[in-house]
Amino acid sequence: MSFSVDRAKVKLAALVPTQQSIQTTSQWIMFHYREASTIVDLWVKEITSQPNKLTLFYLANDIVQLSRKDPRNAGFTEGFKKVLPQVLQQINPGADRPKFLKVLQVWKDRNIYPSDYVNKLMNLIGQQPAQTLAQHKTHQTEPAAYQKCPSELIEAALQYDHLKQISSATSTKFASLSETYQSTLKAENLPEPHILVGQLEGLVKGSEALETSIKNQTELREKLIASLESLIQVQRDWINLDQTKLEKLDSIKNSAQQRKTEIENTLNNDDDDEELPTYKGDEDEEDVPGYSNGDEIPSYGNGDEAQDNDVPTYETPSDFISSFTAESKRSAPEDEEEPPAKRQEIPVNVDLNALLSKLQ
Repeated sequence: MSFSVDRAKVKLAALVPTQQSIQTTSQWIMFHYREASTIVDLWVKEITSQPNKLTLFYLANDIVQLSRKDPRNAGFTEGFKKVLPQVLQQINPGADRPKFLKVLQVWKDRNIYPSDYVNKLMNLIGQQPAQTLAQHKTHQTEPAAYQKCPSELIEAALQYDHLKQISSATSTKFASLSETYQSTLKAENLPEPHILVGQLEGLVKGSEALETSIKNQTELREKLIASLESLIQVQRDWINLDQTKLEKLDSIKNSAQQRKTEIENTLNNDDDDEELPTYKGDEDEEDVPGYSNGDEIPSYGNGDEAQDNDVPTYETPSDFISSFTAESKRSAPEDEEEPPAKRQEIPVNVDLNALLSKLQ
């Protein structure tokens, strides 16, 4: 696999912020370790002019860490060491500053580069080394829009953004190549043959590089479509699950409503069947004994059946007089409030014999 600057440019332009893309690109670059100086220069131009600075910095991190294991890759370690101060001084990491600092801290902890050198790099992006970890922890706790999205959606969004960038770059290169072709072959005065051959060779290589770039771009679009279709299918599965939940809820609701109606009907029937007390007419009243004109009034004699309230009978006039006199002398009860009735005196001229005959 031969190395070419155009192919290297395409590799850097097609880089996306995924682990697979970064590792694949770094392996291709390290395979061409003899071109370390050229690749580092291309990396500097790319990171200072393109918006995907963090992804390109991750690529450099992958290369320098893997280069420690193979002395043949020392050109990458030294090459990045020379250009990193200049690069970090020019770029503005912005919201990605904590991520840059995290990578630099890893370099410091693993002795990728000397501590003094790493501290200098940290200072260049506006952060003191002592504050690095605290700043990174603070950034991790702060809410961010991307932290609220699923990783699949974030990756799809990054792929789309990257495709938008490389599509614009590809369109510019295609327009430039077409213009070069027109000016070379359609010119009235063609240059010398050996010069023309060189120009045509440049057109061929440029076309091949652009062709590779467009093919990579097409692959990225297909991956993006697959990612989006996967996300769409996930949402469709959720819709089916939600529909199942709705059907279950409808069954629960209907069953509960039916049971509620049955209980209410039972309660209403019990209220209707309860007996209330009724009251009948005069025919149920207790008969009160009464006396008609034909009933005999009980009489009282001298026998033992006489009660205390029976009217006494007297046998002789003397008994009557004695009894009458005794009743007249009886005093009234002490607790009686009304004055005692005045004793009735018997007239002297009363015919006692006639009175006794009436009583008998």
